[in-house]
Amino acid sequence: MMKQRLSLIGLLLVIILTVVLSLANRQEVIVHYLFGQFRMPLILVIIGSLLIGIVIQYLIGLTKNLSLKSEIKNLKKELSELPALQNKEKTDLQK
Repeated sequence: MMKQRLSLIGLLLVIILTVVLSLANRQEVIVHYLFGQFRMPLILVIIGSLLIGIVIQYLIGLTKNLSLKSEIKNLKKELSELPALQNKEKTDLQK
């Protein structure tokens, strides 16, 4: 619960900072890329960069989440096999 609140506060701070920076940087800039260039307001460059960063962070989090789910599945399987292992060891010790 606390982690969600901190995430929400962090997100709000990023949004506020982006809005402030966007309003302070209204001039047009030239964006150069591999095959050419184009002009656009700096506001759009800032917001576009923020959105690209959010997408990249989401994808990184998604891959981490999937690997953690896989690890949990493996650990649950291992945990379910432990009683059988313990019984086998007990019978081996009794012999």
